[in-house]
Amino acid sequence: MYFTKTIAATALLLLVQLAGAAPTIETTSLLPREPSSEDTSLAAREPLRGTLIDRAATPGTFTYYNVETGSVGACGSRNRNTDMVVAMASADFKQSNCFRKLRVKYNGKTILVQVTDSCPGCKKGGLDLSQGAFKQLANLNVGLIKGTWEFA
Repeated sequence: MYFTKTIAATALLLLVQLAGAAPTIETTSLLPREPSSEDTSLAAREPLRGTLIDRAATPGTFTYYNVETGSVGACGSRNRNTDMVVAMASADFKQSNCFRKLRVKYNGKTILVQVTDSCPGCKKGGLDLSQGAFKQLANLNVGLIKGTWEFA
């Protein structure tokens, strides 16, 4: 029985080779392609930036601090009080957030700031803004405001 199956398989293989029939394999390229005007596939659409968490508004308490302390921030940069920069709460801060832009909203006003430091004293969701950034939202005498922020 084994011998008969082996002979049959060998004969079939020989017939395929003699007939010149070779199996064809269809492949799909993983390389990017130019989308056509009629293309509605997901691959042709503009990719989303960031995660859903990045795009969700985070509520928090915002304060300000003296950026010009002479030392570098957690991201390794020195800034001025007039720069539109922010320190994120340590609970939210990741090194990969360095120099990312945040959209900060308070009382109908919106500003754009750049992450340059972490804030150990801030609660989760909290931001410590430069004086210049805080002034765009409220008077420095207010000292503490509650608003929302999201990655820009």
